[in-house]
Amino acid sequence: MKTLRFLLGVAMVAITFSLEQCAKGDPGAPGSQGPTGLTGPTGVNGSSQTFTSNIADWSTTTASGYNYGIAAYTDSSINADVVANGVVALYIQTGSSWVPLPYSYPYSASINATQTLTYNYSAYTSGPNLGLQTQNSDNTTTNLIPLTAFNVKVVNIPTAIMKQHPGLNLRDYASVMQALNKNANQ
Repeated sequence: MKTLRFLLGVAMVAITFSLEQCAKGDPGAPGSQGPTGLTGPTGVNGSSQTFTSNIADWSTTTASGYNYGIAAYTDSSINADVVANGVVALYIQTGSSWVPLPYSYPYSASINATQTLTYNYSAYTSGPNLGLQTQNSDNTTTNLIPLTAFNVKVVNIPTAIMKQHPGLNLRDYASVMQALNKNANQ
C-alpha cells in the first residue's frame, strides 16, 4: 500500500512538472460581451415625501382578539414599480430627528407597557395604499389613537440603490438620505 501511494505521489509530481514546462500558446480572442447588469427600472430613482398624520385620521379596531389603532393614507409615490423593485421605509419626526418605524415607546410607566407604531403598504392604484398601526403590549385600547399630530416621512429606495450600498442601514435616516443623494434635512 505504501508503494502504491509513493508511486501515485511521484506520478502527480511528474504530471504537475510536465504541465508547467509546456509551452504556452497565444491568448485566444476575448469572449463576447455579457448582459448588462441590473440598474433598476426606469422611473424609480428614489424619493422622499412628508405628510402629517392627524388625530382625526385614526380609528380603533379589533381583529382576532387584538386591539389596534389604524390610519389609512393614499401615497401616489408608492406604485407597482416601487413595491416590486425597491424598499419603502417610514420615519416619524421626533423633535429635529427622524426615527424609523417600527418604533416602540412606553405609554404607561405605571404598568410598564409599551406601544408600537408600525406600517404597511401596497401598490393599490385606487384607495389607501399606506397604513399606520399602533398596538399596546398589554393589548389594551389605551391611547391607541395618537394624542397629537405628527410628521411621517415616506422614503422609496430602489433596488439599484440597495445594490450600490450593500449593508445600507435603513434604521439610520441620514445614511439612507446620503445613499439617495438627498439632504438629510429634507
